[in-house]
Amino acid sequence: MSFGPAAALLGALCVQVRPELLLDATEAALAGKKSAALSTLSGAGLDPADHDALAGLIHLTAGDRRAARGLLKAPRLAAYRAMAEQGDPGGLGRAREILAKAAEAEDAEPETLFLAALAFSAEGQAETADRLLSRALKKASALDPAWAPDPAARLALEVERILSPLSSELGERLQVALQKAGRTGAVVRRAERPAVGLQPLLGKALPPGVEAAKDLAEAEAHLREDPSSLRHRAALIDVLIKEGNLERAEAMTHELLQKRPPDLDPYVRFAKIAAARGQAKKAEVQQLRSQGHREQLDRRRAELSQRERALLAVADAESGVGIAGLENQRREHIRLSLPFDLAIARQGKPGEARAARDRILSACGARLSAFLEHQGPWEQFQLRWTIYGKPENIQTRLPAADPGRCAAPR
Repeated sequence: MSFGPAAALLGALCVQVRPELLLDATEAALAGKKSAALSTLSGAGLDPADHDALAGLIHLTAGDRRAARGLLKAPRLAAYRAMAEQGDPGGLGRAREILAKAAEAEDAEPETLFLAALAFSAEGQAETADRLLSRALKKASALDPAWAPDPAARLALEVERILSPLSSELGERLQVALQKAGRTGAVVRRAERPAVGLQPLLGKALPPGVEAAKDLAEAEAHLREDPSSLRHRAALIDVLIKEGNLERAEAMTHELLQKRPPDLDPYVRFAKIAAARGQAKKAEVQQLRSQGHREQLDRRRAELSQRERALLAVADAESGVGIAGLENQRREHIRLSLPFDLAIARQGKPGEARAARDRILSACGARLSAFLEHQGPWEQFQLRWTIYGKPENIQTRLPAADPGRCAAPR
């Protein structure tokens, strides 16, 4: 016996959202397990519109733009629908149309307004671009993920909306999943004030130095506990050199070199082995290589420190300190000026705010495609260096979106 569409609708309305399953699906999506995420999502008791929205964001997070297109129908997700158009002929034109239409709505999301502003700026329509950017600035703080649209961060926001109010247990699970996925900008947004969310994440991007073991037994025990740890391997090498077991130390250092670790220095260990053998010339050559390695590491630390200081200055300004002095700091970090300009555009006097908006559109206007095509977290920056004989791109994580994302790449 059939009870018709009305009964089916009533049944759908009676479905209860299952928070645990919804968090399971979100964790799987953020961990890169698309199939598991979609399978779990289907049993989470969502209404069809929410299910499609989350499934579309999961596909987009995984880089499956075509599968996402038919699912991202909600007007609030227009920015991500525009992203889904990339990769096919005419995709950028369709993305611009989607953004322009969605930006007409009074309740348009800040990321939609921001991307639409970039689209109009690139077309030479400066006043329209400025008007849209002004609207976006009223809706999002300077460190909000809206200025670095990411489907994974938006997925977390949608889950929070569906489960609002989010329990402390589920909120902790979501926060941990975001951090593991490198989406720490979304973690900062979840904090009561930007500086409160940012502070615990500072200084965590680079691993600590090698912890010295007191003897051979301890070093070997640590490596047995975690055989994949290159830091434990380096600590064991150091003990072997100290105890004079140079053949084993050299063999393990060659193994370490094959792994090409960006944060560990095999050359300094080769130099110590050579010195212990009385091979002064060989030790000198390895010391020079070690020096080059350290210089590249120092450069990486300096770039990281600059970015973290810039982010903290903006977070402090938006947490109640105010923007006094922010203009001077912006000039000191001119390659990282986007969050400074966003903060000044939000809180500055009319003339200052307009000048900051002009700078934002000038810096980011030509990068609409880069924003739409970006894959993965924005909370990282890339350096190109040569420490193992050939140029490599090294990624370093940040606590919020890279403030240099609208600057020319280095």
